[in-house]
Amino acid sequence: MKLLSSILLLNTIEAGWKQKWEERFGNAVEDKRATERNAACDAKALSETAKFEIQGGSWDCPALGQDVANILCEPKCDDPTDRGNWPRRSFIKVQCRTNPTVKIRNVSNNMQCNPDLCLESTAAVDIPKGQISFSKRNKSKTLFSVTCDGKTGTQAAVICFNSSGALTSKTHDWQNVCDPVLTQTTTEPPTTEFAPLTDSIKSGLETCVSASNFPTGGRKKRERLSKIVGGVNAEEGSWPWITRLFLTESIGGGSGFLCSGSIIHNHWVLSAAHCCDGIAEVVATFGDISRSTFESGQFSLTSTTFFNHPEWGQGADGDFGNSDWCLIKFNEDILAAAPEPEKVKIACLPSEPIEHGSGCWVAGWGTTSSGGSTSTTLLSAGVNILGKDYCENFSNNGILMPDDVCAGLPDNDNNGLTDPGKDACQGDSGGPLICPVDGKAVLAAVVSRGVGCASEGFPGLYSATFNAKDWMRDIILNN
Repeated sequence: MKLLSSILLLNTIEAGWKQKWEERFGNAVEDKRATERNAACDAKALSETAKFEIQGGSWDCPALGQDVANILCEPKCDDPTDRGNWPRRSFIKVQCRTNPTVKIRNVSNNMQCNPDLCLESTAAVDIPKGQISFSKRNKSKTLFSVTCDGKTGTQAAVICFNSSGALTSKTHDWQNVCDPVLTQTTTEPPTTEFAPLTDSIKSGLETCVSASNFPTGGRKKRERLSKIVGGVNAEEGSWPWITRLFLTESIGGGSGFLCSGSIIHNHWVLSAAHCCDGIAEVVATFGDISRSTFESGQFSLTSTTFFNHPEWGQGADGDFGNSDWCLIKFNEDILAAAPEPEKVKIACLPSEPIEHGSGCWVAGWGTTSSGGSTSTTLLSAGVNILGKDYCENFSNNGILMPDDVCAGLPDNDNNGLTDPGKDACQGDSGGPLICPVDGKAVLAAVVSRGVGCASEGFPGLYSATFNAKDWMRDIILNN
């Protein structure tokens, strides 16, 4: 017992001396290191920001002089009403180590603050019996509201383009909207740039054959599509080019992913690259409308041969998600295998990009809300093609890639953002965006990506088939 007590006493004495040493010397050493590290971090932040002078502005580094892991410096204008010419996420970030490291994003040597053109434009506007006021802003446009004396609510929404200061509104003669005497003198009728929409696909559209999509010479051929009936729930035969895809990561696997595709050739289906990525096998069901019941004319084929577009997922153009095309080859002739040929047809490929404002349709078995359950029945919805300028100015999707097609509902409520309510969703990926062109059912694009589903300001993004025609032709002719 004496030996055990002696050992415990020695251990206690040793621990006590260790604690006293750490309290007297250890904390001082750590404090000294922290002070040196912080000083080096501050000096690095100041030296890096000094390299990029901001005309009419300065660098805001609120963490300078503090014991922090990182110092984030962001550009700001001296006059809060001015606007900087830099992207929204521009910064210099210093990670505080013994040898500090630096991350720089969207910073250049020509950063400057300029007067807000939109504020200048609206300041020059006179609203008889009313006023115009700021509502909200994004990187490309600013929304203003016109309110009238003695009236509640917004009487007109005015959009200003930040780069030019130009003002526009869907309300006719919006400057005089508060003065009935002035507005009564105008008779100009309202105009629209968007085709009217229906959720059921147009009847009587023509389909195509392999030779017309990928001609090798001679006259192109077309086939007539039988009459389409139905609304949101598609009827049998109304989407004869669509195929439901079940994709698995192993051959014969029991669990997998739901996507869609479109027949573009007797042996080929076009879908999305993000559907085919990492996939070993796909089972394609043709002539199908309902997933829960077997229909006459329905049949399935299996493939293990896929070709993703080489630029998908690369990010060399600044976006990893565009060029979202996958070609799936079937050994069998898809049309010849159909027990009811009128229910299985080839969609036409475009000869030119689809025009802004066109009324088109998207269909699939995906979820009916973001994160919701998939549909057992093929659903279709009408959407407008939103051109590059319109999409970038009236949505939060950012800058479009050359192969991107933006489609959804335009800004009908004049709040500066595309309307919610119509879109593709999870499980619809790879499916067709069909537009009527010269009486033909043209596969304008495939469902690619988006933020949520049918959300305000986030119309769907699709990958244009027109941009992939040369690649598709090379793959099909060489395989």
